[in-house]
Amino acid sequence: MNTPNPTAGWYSDPTGRFGQRYWDGARWSDSVSTGGANSSDAIPVEMAMVPPAPGTEAVATPPAPTATPQPTIQVTTQAERSNTGMGMLLGALVAVLAVIIIFLIVNNGDDSTEEEPTTTVEAPTTDTTEG
Repeated sequence: MNTPNPTAGWYSDPTGRFGQRYWDGARWSDSVSTGGANSSDAIPVEMAMVPPAPGTEAVATPPAPTATPQPTIQVTTQAERSNTGMGMLLGALVAVLAVIIIFLIVNNGDDSTEEEPTTTVEAPTTDTTEG
């Protein structure tokens, strides 16, 4: 005589490592709970299909495990990439202009290119005629 598998739910962990383990109706899952803290623990292969013992259903049941979220892949459009490139280009141009302006301000007070006034001294002339 075949007995149907117990319904899906939380039962005492057959491995004894955790308080409860989730039975999905056909096999034990990797979802475990102890004191309300849910985590994941691989079930040994030889125990995966052994149904829970009668009367081991958890009294205070944690929420049923949810599917593990899959990582999302962010896709950027050509327009988004162009906007990012344009922003970087404008930022670089602003930085170059700032450097040029600072250079001009710093060097504006330096008038070292003006020539110093020169004085000429003429040699005295001597009269060589006797007279």
